[in-house]
Amino acid sequence: MEIKAEQVGANATAVTNPNPAATASSQVTASSGEPSATVTAGDAAASGVGEQYLSEMNNAFAKCLSLVCPPIQYPPHCRFNPVQQDAADTMEIESRLEEFFLHAKQIELLFLNDVATRSNSSSEYGGLQQSDLETEILNLEGELNEKHDLIEKYTDVIRGWEGKFKRLESRMAPERE
Repeated sequence: MEIKAEQVGANATAVTNPNPAATASSQVTASSGEPSATVTAGDAAASGVGEQYLSEMNNAFAKCLSLVCPPIQYPPHCRFNPVQQDAADTMEIESRLEEFFLHAKQIELLFLNDVATRSNSSSEYGGLQQSDLETEILNLEGELNEKHDLIEKYTDVIRGWEGKFKRLESRMAPERE
């Protein structure tokens, strides 16, 4: 099984072999297909891998946000007051993104400190086994799926009540003559 992740800004793909017994190395391949750098497991500390994955997660989430909050590209004459509204929209988007990246950086720093602490304790105590981590991930995914199901269920219930209230409201409204 190979894990591929495209880096933003660079035309490179990182390929990691998850089986440490086979070869403990990662290889970065440039867009031309030639290997440009090889990093062995001894060189890459756990914090470096965690930092890379968290940074990739932040980049991916930023891409998702850019889809949700796209740059203003529609013609300004379609809006009521284009200059004022566009400036307000842009300002709001920038403030929300600034807040997100502030929190993302704080989480990244906490994660890196935790990884450094675990790497120190793992050398002393052996750390968590890979299977324990996989089991924990599967349990968390199961909980997340259950919560999504509950959200969908209650969303349907709320929609049903909204429909009932609209029907009652229309019945109670005095008929216009």
